[in-house]
Amino acid sequence: MYKTFFTLLLILISANISKAQTQYIGNTIDNDSIECLKGISVYKEFQKLKFIDNAISQWEKTYNDCPGFKKIIYQDGVKFLRYLIKKENDKLVKAKLVDSLMNIYDTRIKYFGEEAYLKGKKGLDLLRYDRSRMEEARQFLFESKEGLAEKTSPSVLNSLMASTETLYKRKKMSDTAVVETYLSSIVILEKQIQYTKDEKKLKRIHAAINSIEKVFSQSKAASCDNLEPAFTNKFNNDSENVELILKIQFLLKGANCIHSELYYQIALKLHQLKPNASNSYILAGLSLKKEKYNEVDNYLLQAIEMEISDSLKAQYYLDLAMISVNRLNKYKQARSYAYEAIKLRRNWGNPYLLIGDIYAGYSSKYGTNDFEHSTIYWLAVDQYKKAKKLDSALTKIANEKIEYYQAYFPDSEDTFFNGLTKGQTYNIGDWINETTLVRTR
Repeated sequence: MYKTFFTLLLILISANISKAQTQYIGNTIDNDSIECLKGISVYKEFQKLKFIDNAISQWEKTYNDCPGFKKIIYQDGVKFLRYLIKKENDKLVKAKLVDSLMNIYDTRIKYFGEEAYLKGKKGLDLLRYDRSRMEEARQFLFESKEGLAEKTSPSVLNSLMASTETLYKRKKMSDTAVVETYLSSIVILEKQIQYTKDEKKLKRIHAAINSIEKVFSQSKAASCDNLEPAFTNKFNNDSENVELILKIQFLLKGANCIHSELYYQIALKLHQLKPNASNSYILAGLSLKKEKYNEVDNYLLQAIEMEISDSLKAQYYLDLAMISVNRLNKYKQARSYAYEAIKLRRNWGNPYLLIGDIYAGYSSKYGTNDFEHSTIYWLAVDQYKKAKKLDSALTKIANEKIEYYQAYFPDSEDTFFNGLTKGQTYNIGDWINETTLVRTR
């Protein structure tokens, strides 16, 4: 019954081919071409009826008998070989099928050209079906990108980046190749965004960009030594492009290049083009590294002005306080900033810890004698006690400071000779102007 159906199907197809021949009257068409058209129609009909094995058998005959006849033969051949490869479990047989798939691409190139485009297809299929041939696949992908340039498909660029990184990990590709692959691929994709209007295509382009950037940012090839020269040129050539600058900043940060001169110049440019609290805070940190303390103050104050989060503002004020006391010796100003931090985060112990340090650091400058110098430690210890009361996480460090400075309290004899008794209230003057209790060591 199956043989009868098969025979009837061939008769039907042949009849359709014969009918189609009448359209060629007056044109040059030889018998070989007729047979090739018949072969295509037969395997297409089997394919449509989902008799895939019969379709493949007929396709193979057509492929061998009709070299260079129609592009469709090679396009369908790729589909049939992919089908066979996917269902094959024997490794040796599968490897031969992959070779056959590559040969179909090569034969199509021979007769119909499109070499750069089809090399991209070869590279993708080779990665998909035989990852032991990754170097060969990567070369196909690279040659496709070199030939097609802005017309290279996002999938080819994405796989080129992934394979380059994998080969780099295997020590078969240089770090320079990883950087160059990243840069050239991103340039192509960004240009594609500019002239692509189709939403689905745009989605694929953005997905490829995200994937490539993720691979690159996590690569050990993305070192400062490699990134700085490459990105310096990109930055200098397009220094008004905010999106590009942000991307370079992100990648430099990911590679821990935040102390490089390029990172500093990028932060300065972003501050000029698109000022915001975060970038001002970054500039403050970079200026601190350069020991430009007045600039640190300036950038932190700008960050506070632009910041909407009270918690972050408090942190910026605390940073200002630390810079003021530790780098500029501005004790009064430092305490003022610490108080601003307290206003914004009332249950935060860190500002009190710093105020204690500010007082302790000012002790040698307060008063006219050793006794008066030592009285300021009473006030410093008061601040440490407030800090640990508000935040138990500060208990250990606060207790260490308390124990340390209690050892510098006046002794009982000095306290008595200065007309004071233990537990008595005592006012610390100067700019501090706070009241504390008399204690002895």
